[in-house]
Amino acid sequence: VTYNSISLTKAVGRAANTLTSEIWYLANPSSGSNTVSVDLSATDLCTVVASSWNGIAQINPVNITANNTGTGANPSTSLTSTNSGCLIIDALTHELTSVGTIPSGTTTLNTTDEGVWTTYDIYLIQGVGGLQAFTYTINADEWTHVMAAFRPSDGFIGALAKTISQPTSANFNQIVSV
Repeated sequence: VTYNSISLTKAVGRAANTLTSEIWYLANPSSGSNTVSVDLSATDLCTVVASSWNGIAQINPVNITANNTGTGANPSTSLTSTNSGCLIIDALTHELTSVGTIPSGTTTLNTTDEGVWTTYDIYLIQGVGGLQAFTYTINADEWTHVMAAFRPSDGFIGALAKTISQPTSANFNQIVSV
């Protein structure tokens, strides 16, 4: 995965059978209109969501990650961040083709029913570090679920700012440019 021909770093990923959820990032990306490139095989089916954030630490931006997989109803994953003000990005891929309910208190980056699976990409700016659980309300079927907490930059005061580009087909759930 590249942005403007620069490789991104995978923060977290989880695969189960035919499903994969991943979060990628690039610290201090160049500004302007640039291309995100993803290498795919001819049979890959996927969704990409790209977002850009200001106010994230440029060195060692990932505070903590978590991942989970299962087949039961109401997928849930949690992490415990050690910094206040973390940006928590969450990606869920579910084999069900009906849209469920996202966790309360979060903001949607993308929800897409792909016909054979559904993807959810959400975020939360955590006020105080600590335990954060995201539980979706959805029927049972196979799913993969990943979360990454990104630290705010040193001395950053105020809300994190973001820009979001529309989803397009590609090989992963979430790109985060910080």
